[in-house]
Amino acid sequence: MARAAWRADRRFWQREIPAAVPPEPPPYNPYDGLDTAHLVLTALRRLPAQQRIVLLLRYWGGLSEREIAEQLGCSAGTVKSRASRAIAALAADDGPLARALAATGPDQPVHDAANAPAG
Repeated sequence: MARAAWRADRRFWQREIPAAVPPEPPPYNPYDGLDTAHLVLTALRRLPAQQRIVLLLRYWGGLSEREIAEQLGCSAGTVKSRASRAIAALAADDGPLARALAATGPDQPVHDAANAPAG
């Protein structure tokens, strides 16, 4: 078994062909930290699964509280409480989304890399 594992590992490296010049790293983008979609996804990943599901069905899926309750097999009150807790957690979070929203203010949109000015 040890010899077979050693041979398999050795075969893998024999197939690799080194490049003459290493690839260049991707160019620096100063708007990477402000990309709205990335910030929202990062913030949502910090939430528990049930809260995340409720927010996604409510705001991305456009379902009502009653429809979400039917989909999840729970009461409308449970949906309301999960949504409320999730929104409170996102507001209290000191993550990048909260910092970006605090930096822009309530009347200004968060900068999006797709809408950033060229230059």
